[in-house]
Amino acid sequence: MAFYALSLMKLIKDAKTKAPDAKEVFYADDGAAGGRLGPLSQFWKYLQEDGPKYGYFVNPSKSYLIVKPDARFVALACEKGTSSWLSTLPLEEYGFSLNKQEFKDAVAMRYNFPIEGRSKTCICGEENTQDHSLICKRGGFTSIRHNTIRDTTANLLEKICYGVEIEPALLPVGNRKLPPGSNVKDGARSDIVARGFWTPLDKAYFDIRVLHPGAKSNENKSFDKMYNQHEEEKKRQYNSRIQDIEHGTFTPLVFSTSGGMSKECNKFMKKLSEGLSFRTQQAYPDTINYVRRRLRFELLKTTLISIRGHRGRFFQRPIDLDEIDLNLIADYRVKD
Repeated sequence: MAFYALSLMKLIKDAKTKAPDAKEVFYADDGAAGGRLGPLSQFWKYLQEDGPKYGYFVNPSKSYLIVKPDARFVALACEKGTSSWLSTLPLEEYGFSLNKQEFKDAVAMRYNFPIEGRSKTCICGEENTQDHSLICKRGGFTSIRHNTIRDTTANLLEKICYGVEIEPALLPVGNRKLPPGSNVKDGARSDIVARGFWTPLDKAYFDIRVLHPGAKSNENKSFDKMYNQHEEEKKRQYNSRIQDIEHGTFTPLVFSTSGGMSKECNKFMKKLSEGLSFRTQQAYPDTINYVRRRLRFELLKTTLISIRGHRGRFFQRPIDLDEIDLNLIADYRVKD
């Protein structure tokens, strides 16, 4: 083995010239290299072409390319609260449980690994990537995700506020002039209203949005810019109308499919947890951890539903007997 290692010295020395940016190391016939993909490709090509001259034959089946995960996905996984589902006891009574398939899919989504067993084409005709599954409107899964977070948030608000309503109708604007971009439609609604949240007796309105960081409109933006843009969009639509017409406060609650929250949403969660802690006489750290975990699991489960959910029709609409003249069918059979 020692003589064989010595015979490869020329091969190893020349590798520094052929692929200078690849940092290689050899131990006898075992070799490895690190660097960017370009230099590594040069190093691999050099070994395949020149290696046989020195009796060195690369075995592709025993060779591995190890790459770093996408930095953006790592950063998403590091957002506050996004990893809470991994450290939570699987308590079914609280909804903190996943089956085997769901757990594997959740880990794959966390690190942007491929998810097996999915069709390559969505029913809408687009390529059925993970990102597409989370934004496709077919099947109603985006609405399920939004409505689940809305209903849970309203349920938690009921513990500390009164007059909690889902989708309350806003008062008509009439002849009042509001800033450009405001929602001035009659019958417009916010997601939730509650009295006494920020200030006693006053109405607090909330509108929820669940964005997907992998969507084309978000993929090239920093997290702060991504969240701020969606918050500002909600404020343009509702803030002036609610302040001037309803004389209430408006707070946009922006979540991401990866479990992150916007700044205003985080402030809301802290205020909500303070109220729940006082009402239940339980420690604030335990309360806010529970609130974050509950919402995180509901985001996770509704996201997993979008990944695996069926977007087509399971069966054709059955024939309604009220729409058929049974006497005609009987007459037709008699004539035969």
